[in-house]
Amino acid sequence: MITYNQTGTRSQLAEAGICKDISTARIGFGVGQAWSQQGLSLNGNVNYNGQYFLMEAANAFANGLQPSVTGYYGIFDSTMRRSYMNGANIDNSSANPNAYSYAVRARLDWKNAAKLFDFGLSPYTTYTWSKTNLDAYTETGGGFPAQFAASSYSTHDFRIGAAAKTTFFNSTDLRLAVEGIHRFNDNTSGTTGQVIGLWNFSQSGQQVTQTWARAMVDVDHRITDGIAVTVGANAAPSGAGPTWGVTAGLRANF
Repeated sequence: MITYNQTGTRSQLAEAGICKDISTARIGFGVGQAWSQQGLSLNGNVNYNGQYFLMEAANAFANGLQPSVTGYYGIFDSTMRRSYMNGANIDNSSANPNAYSYAVRARLDWKNAAKLFDFGLSPYTTYTWSKTNLDAYTETGGGFPAQFAASSYSTHDFRIGAAAKTTFFNSTDLRLAVEGIHRFNDNTSGTTGQVIGLWNFSQSGQQVTQTWARAMVDVDHRITDGIAVTVGANAAPSGAGPTWGVTAGLRANF
């Protein structure tokens, strides 16, 4: 689960993938199911439910440098309920537009570039571009349903960090990481439309935090030589990204 405190958003995802090693290169493919819930004012809400596909290519050089490129595409159904005051009462209008997301990430890791006590230190840097398009939609129900124009929102994030890894109990690895993130966008996309038959409106986007930090911890336990389970957690005191999250995974070599 991932929580965004600035937007009141909670997200969950389930993902499965496979990869193939070709000499020093690795190519991977994955598919996933994602859910997201965002609270709005006066108990309104937005729910997203959809599927995504991703692929990644990476190469491990002898000097420890490992560049990689990841691509992502997702299609989501949404259910929106907008709540507003209608006289002394709270009224609701709803709609079900579709949303589409794209992302590309370039990453460079330097595996075991240095050693600190029993930890191998691996610095890394990433750049991520993402874009989300929301179809135009017309609300139904309520005293003042509205039409909203199609909208899109792009982000550009740069991250730099370092991970520290050590092995204990022979079959268990501990990874700690900390990173700094800078988002080049300083606000979200705006909204335009009209309250049907009454007036037009144009709402500018909201300002977002552009720079923040995040800490992560992961534990890998090898059940056999080819099978390992991973659990992890991450947290950020503030920022445009998630404030906390937990993960669990299973890896198997065939």
